[in-house]
Amino acid sequence: MTGTAAAGVLTLALPKAALDNAASFGVLGVGSREQDDGDEDKPVASDFAPNTGRARYVQPGPLSVTDPAGDHDAAPDISQVEISDTKAGTISFVVSTPSHPTISPGNTWIELDVDIDRRRSTGDDGVEAYVIYEDGGVYVARWSAAKQDFVQVRGSGVRVQSSGGRTTFVVPRRFLDDVASFDFYFVSGDWDPSEEVDNAIDLAPDGDAWWKYRLVNTAPLRLIAGAASGKPTRPVAGKPFTVSVPVRRSDTARGIASGSVTCDIRIAGRSVKVAARVRGGNGICSIVVPRDAGGRILTGSMLVRSSGKSITTRFSYRVR
Repeated sequence: MTGTAAAGVLTLALPKAALDNAASFGVLGVGSREQDDGDEDKPVASDFAPNTGRARYVQPGPLSVTDPAGDHDAAPDISQVEISDTKAGTISFVVSTPSHPTISPGNTWIELDVDIDRRRSTGDDGVEAYVIYEDGGVYVARWSAAKQDFVQVRGSGVRVQSSGGRTTFVVPRRFLDDVASFDFYFVSGDWDPSEEVDNAIDLAPDGDAWWKYRLVNTAPLRLIAGAASGKPTRPVAGKPFTVSVPVRRSDTARGIASGSVTCDIRIAGRSVKVAARVRGGNGICSIVVPRDAGGRILTGSMLVRSSGKSITTRFSYRVR
């Protein structure tokens, strides 16, 4: 192993062979400060990164992961998942269920759950997208932060087919916002249509664990803007008014940390002075609404630039 340190950054180079050429492994960083007590140097302070557990490194796919066979005797027993991605922009998940050569219409199903931004605090316990294969149909949804619920997506391009104990999910990379990596898990179930309950489910991986996948064929960075929101909900004549637009990076699905904002806001065609900035992953436009603007229409556009990319959002409100 070799290492270099410069400008507060320590770089360590370790041969892959030293880790048995493993495709994935856990990483724990420990920093410490020692003090000479006259006899020997003793640690007096330390820091761990991450504070608990291990950071997970996974080399870019293809990837094959396994789940214990026979861990459930009724649900389709997921034993292996093979993941790969293509230059054409698709991601394939091939799920092996030796116990069930086919996913039978009416009583068995398989679901793919994805944490797009790799944060368990967002979405539904981390899940921002799901694909369900049941009754020969494919059901696709994305999490809506505004509605705090999943919204069905039509025309997603997701395809699923099942035969010979293998179910293949083909997911367009763009459906996952072109992220460079994501976390995911599968769940299968045996459904009792008469009682409308699941007799059994199989989680892969087991418990509350997730698998991680890093794409080989990543897409160019783009910015993704959410819906504009006003504070207050509608502008009031003579009062401050702010428009916020969440802006995320496509490679991480997380809000931008820096950038610039240009705002053009007009009321009845007359330009209004605007203060603009990036804050907390949002583009912000702030104004004081003219006193004589009651009943008029406020129109505006927000141009956000970050990491050499840009995106524009337009909005309009009636002033109270």
